[in-house]
Amino acid sequence: MVDAYVTYDLLASWKPFKNFETALGIKNVLDKDPPSSRTEQNSRPATTRPLAILAVAWFYLRLKYKFL
Repeated sequence: MVDAYVTYDLLASWKPFKNFETALGIKNVLDKDPPSSRTEQNSRPATTRPLAILAVAWFYLRLKYKFL
């Protein structure tokens, strides 16, 4: 059995104009590693690929403009 895996994210957005929005965020703020599925029967640790990708904290910037 694999333990539960929870990450925390931060997001700040700003709308300086009517149709324009910008946002800055951080995924996995605490930089938490995904759980291992190591057991006595399976001595080789394994994680699923999507969880391994989320294992590091990363920043992102989003720009959004609405036409019409």
